[in-house]
Amino acid sequence: MRLYSRLLGYLMMIACATYLVNAFAVLTVPQVAPLIEKVAMPLYFGEVPIMFRLLIWGARGPLANEPVAE
Repeated sequence: MRLYSRLLGYLMMIACATYLVNAFAVLTVPQVAPLIEKVAMPLYFGEVPIMFRLLIWGARGPLANEPVAE
């Protein structure tokens, strides 16, 4: 499970870097931005597994099972 979490973390870092590169390209060289977006689009899918992991397994730990104090 720890390896899976680490892999998801690396995928999220790659997705973050591609967002930054894409934003930088849109602001500086807009004529090249569509090409960069086509190349970077598959790298954005690193976010999908982390969403499913959070939806399926959710937050686990000592505080996850305690009732909320009102």
